Amino acid sequence: MQTFIGSSLLVLISLCAGFSAQAAGNIEKGKMLYNICATCHGSNAEGMLVLNAPANAGQDSWYITRQLKNFREGIRGAHPQDTFGAQMRPMAMMLTNDQVKQLRDAGIEIGAHTRTHPILAMLKLADARQEIQASKDALETLTGKPVRYFAYPNGRPEIDYRLEHRDFVKSIGFEGAVSTQWGVASETSDRWQMPRFTPWDQTPLRFMVRLLAMFRNPA
Repeated sequence: MQTFIGSSLLVLISLCAGFSAQAAGNIEKGKMLYNICATCHGSNAEGMLVLNAPANAGQDSWYITRQLKNFREGIRGAHPQDTFGAQMRPMAMMLTNDQVKQLRDAGIEIGAHTRTHPILAMLKLADARQEIQASKDALETLTGKPVRYFAYPNGRPEIDYRLEHRDFVKSIGFEGAVSTQWGVASETSDRWQMPRFTPWDQTPLRFMVRLLAMFRNPA
């Protein structure tokens, strides 16, 4: 099954797995890959009405493949009124292994984001450690370069990850990690729980105001 790597050009490239159209069956690998989809489509692929995520159970492979292609090409998820489609489009916009290597060779820093994007706080500690370690190992094997940085899935301290996950990230050689705690980093910030925020603003002025507001919340 062709592997794809989820991207984040902020500093980090998330390690995720995607789907290939005519792949041979592999139940165990399929379960691992579907962990990502299950967040919105349900653990049994039954769909989630609250997210308007349709059921995938029973769908033909050609239909799933076509939908992923539509999201990648902007047929779905690009229109401003396609709000639910916009939720799915980033998940379909995956990089191939070769594209990730090209980015790294061009000087883009590649960071880890777990293997299947689970909420670490919901896993047993041993499983969480495996997710973190496996993503680092896979990216280092792929790029031939050290993977120095990590991003916690969802990233809310003490909600999506805990101190023991932070400690493990540090212990296996990551030089830093980012959370989704809003704020501005300082010299005293914990390098393995760096704050950040998402620049949703539509104009330079609003973006500047948000930056100034962040300085009122140093981490």
